[in-house]
Parts: sequence; C-alpha cells; structure tokens
Amino acid sequence: KDACRAGSGQPGGAVTFDPYRAKLLQAGGRARSDALQWLFWAMTGVGPGIGRFASVALFSKDPDPALVKTLAEEVVRLFTVLERRLSEVEYLAGDYSIADIGAFTWVAYIRQPITKYATLPPVAATDRWLAAIGERPAVQKGLRVPKSAVRPASKRT
Repeated sequence: KDACRAGSGQPGGAVTFDPYRAKLLQAGGRARSDALQWLFWAMTGVGPGIGRFASVALFSKDPDPALVKTLAEEVVRLFTVLERRLSEVEYLAGDYSIADIGAFTWVAYIRQPITKYATLPPVAATDRWLAAIGERPAVQKGLRVPKSAVRPASKRT
C-alpha cells in the first residue's frame, strides 16, 4: 500500500515505507532525497509524457502528424534527461530504488517504437540501465503479464 502511494504525490506514503525490508527507498539523507526526486520525475514526466505519445502515435486511428511530432520531441527530451543521469550513476538514485521501478516500464515500452517517430541521440547508459533492470528476476516475473491484459479494448478478441 505505501509503496504504491510513494508515487502518488502523497509523501507520507513514501516516508512510512520500510526501506530496510524492501530496500527500494533509501533510509535517509541525500540518497532518500534523490530517490524521491527521481520517482516524482518518473511519475510526473516519464509516465504522462510517454503515455500521451503512445496513446496518440500508437493507438489513434488517424493521428495528427504535428501532434505526434510534438509528443515525440517530449519523449526524446525525457530520454535525454535520463541518459544524462544514467551516464553519471548506475541507477536513478545511485542504488536500485523505487525511482527505477517508476520509470523502467514506460522507458522499456517505448524504447523501440519511438525510433520510428524521432531520432534519439545515443542512449548507451539508458540501454545499459534497461538491460540491468530487465535481468532482475522480480522484473521478469512482472513483465510476464498476459498481453491480453495490456492491449486496448478495441484490439481484444
């Protein structure tokens, strides 16, 4: 419950989250501040930015090319921010944390499709980060959600 509230804009949820048990939110100081900062970036920038792009470019029947271009540019900007950070540290908050979980699925989902709509600058650190997180057993288990559960209703049989 508290882990979910951590990204909901309710810092009380993040503050009461037990970092010693789950090891996803650092205990305090700069490490904790960085984890929360990057989690909020993922929740307010990455999710909405990639979500808007995907809903228009990938799921609209007749997307407006100008809108797709604008939304794709925002995704490229988000990748640029992510790449800059990940060229300095292994994970968003230094150590693997809730911030990485908040951003990973969105970034992994759009990594290949965005290249059809925009030119990404080199993102070697981001690709390293995606591979490292993607190798984690808990992440692999979470990614095995049936495709029928994530396809738009119009595409379901």
